Amino acid sequence: MQFRRASVNELEAVMAIIEDGRASLGRLGIDQWQNGSPNASMVRADMAAESTMVAEQDGQLLGTLAFVTTGEADYAHPTAGSWLSEQLDEPRKCAADTGSATDLPSELAAACDYVTLHRVAVAANATGHGVASFMMQKSIELAKTKGFHSVRVDTHEGNIPMQRMLEKNGFAYCCDIELSSPSELTKKRLGYELLLS
Repeated sequence: MQFRRASVNELEAVMAIIEDGRASLGRLGIDQWQNGSPNASMVRADMAAESTMVAEQDGQLLGTLAFVTTGEADYAHPTAGSWLSEQLDEPRKCAADTGSATDLPSELAAACDYVTLHRVAVAANATGHGVASFMMQKSIELAKTKGFHSVRVDTHEGNIPMQRMLEKNGFAYCCDIELSSPSELTKKRLGYELLLS
């Protein structure tokens, strides 16, 4: 299996995987992604920022995620607990913690020392074959290569399969966060983090 950056002409294939993920969450009775987000314009923006990654095998896309290096404003103020990197003797901060990462000048956004993984999804015909774990491990390797100090992910508290997969790959639940996105029906998310150094 290969882990690589998606090209813009793969938008339809990436969206098909996200739709499979949306359907899977719906079958579990989870309201995450059930109100139109993520959508094609969000994924197109990810692609423009070169953050959409895919898992591919034999020419077929099996999974996708957004590898975001500019921080996540919703992570700035957990509603319970704290990020592992903030519990260190010398807490690490990200410039995005002071506001929306999209509003930051590029030199400040680049000061973020954690990677956020968003929009993790696996094609329906590839579930149960370790694709999500493969993408997590490759994302961890990529984050280390790029000099980041941790990787953060959030998930719905009802998404037990995602939580198990994260824990299996070394992530620890450390805090609760509140989403600002109007498209998500339930705003509470569980924050997971893996320290890399």
